[in-house]
Amino acid sequence: MRTGSEVALRNLVDSWNALLREHPEQEVKFAQEIYAVRDLLQQNATLLGALADSARPMEDRQRLAAEVFANSVSGAVQDLLSGVIAANWAEEKDFCVALDNLATQSVLAGAERVNLLESTEESLYKLLRLLSRERDLRITLADTHIELAARKKLAEQVFSDINPYGKELIFRALQLSEEESFTRVISRYMDIAAERGAHLVASVLSAVPLSSEQEERLCNILSRKYGADIRLHTTIDTSIGGGLRIRVGDEVIDGTLGARLAAVREKFAKNLK
Repeated sequence: MRTGSEVALRNLVDSWNALLREHPEQEVKFAQEIYAVRDLLQQNATLLGALADSARPMEDRQRLAAEVFANSVSGAVQDLLSGVIAANWAEEKDFCVALDNLATQSVLAGAERVNLLESTEESLYKLLRLLSRERDLRITLADTHIELAARKKLAEQVFSDINPYGKELIFRALQLSEEESFTRVISRYMDIAAERGAHLVASVLSAVPLSSEQEERLCNILSRKYGADIRLHTTIDTSIGGGLRIRVGDEVIDGTLGARLAAVREKFAKNLK
């Protein structure tokens, strides 16, 4: 998203959070309605264009949305959709991106209300770690030739200990797997959870376990670098030889032995020319 769209989304998230506090225990229901609206628009370019076209009067677009979704979403979600229509989006695709984010925020608001936000984020991270190790499971869950119901049933069996909010996001990621990588969606939802918890997530790949002192020192370094609280999610991978690979958002800091050797080889090759 460009800056203008990011500002619009932040404002919508703030107002939507305020409304969610007035409707406790409705968060997942609202999320499912918003996801359904997003999916319909994603599949219907004409309707999406009509609702996102800022050249058309806003009232006409809001009226169209009210007519199309009158019998399928609650009044609260209709009001949210009117707000999305009224916002200024840099690109048409941001309309659907915003809806996906707002639906995910709804699920996470439910988790937060019952003090399960941190647990939900942690469960998504553990899922990514498991999928990185279990190739067959990763391929099966992402295989769109297998019916969605069957993949959801498998996920339910494998991740039976995950709380209902985490499962809702996993099921949603499975549903989106025809459009986007299953693991990429899970990573995005984990990042939204981290942002909601007012911290950044640093995914750390290490050849050996870090001591508590090393983790604390690394957290302090990254917190100063990014100007925010950092939560470490560490994965052990002996194949990297040594060092660390750290991902914070879209930025990757690769200090692994393999990366350093590659840099040396590249420098050596240049010197030979």
